[in-house]
Amino acid sequence: MLEKDSAKNDESKDYTSDMVASLFLNVIPQAMKIFREEIRKNQTGAVSIPQFRILSLLWREGSASNKDLAESMGVSGAAMSRMIDNLAEQGFVKRTVSDVDRRLIAIDLTKPGLNHFLKCRTAAMQSLAKRISNLKIKNLNQIGNGLDLLLGGLTALREQVGDASLISADLNSTPEREINV
Repeated sequence: MLEKDSAKNDESKDYTSDMVASLFLNVIPQAMKIFREEIRKNQTGAVSIPQFRILSLLWREGSASNKDLAESMGVSGAAMSRMIDNLAEQGFVKRTVSDVDRRLIAIDLTKPGLNHFLKCRTAAMQSLAKRISNLKIKNLNQIGNGLDLLLGGLTALREQVGDASLISADLNSTPEREINV
């Protein structure tokens, strides 16, 4: 099926911003469905999809406050606190109170949290790679280049509004930071 689909797209097309936005909104839910399936398969009920997203944000960005995580996820501070409580009980995150101001609490990924996150992320990547392995190299290159452009464009937009913190420029690499237990 993938080979057939890629053959009909061999012709180059001129896209408007509306067409790209429509494609984006059609593709993302399909990709997220695959991702959710893989996460559920590989986590044995340890964390919910929103909690997995928290682990992902902490992996990319390092320490974050409850408020920052809640804003990134579009949930209330109370809902975020409950998710963080659950992750902390499982040993996937830890809270650290600031020495300067005890009202400031940093949330960090632990080594078990990192291991769980990377296991699920790797499984999802392998599953997606298997599903698109029938595409021609030309099509894989076009998709890869398009995704690179999209990521760059989204990063630029976030920087323009002063919110580039939650988009990493290289999502294929592991951030260079030490995870403390």
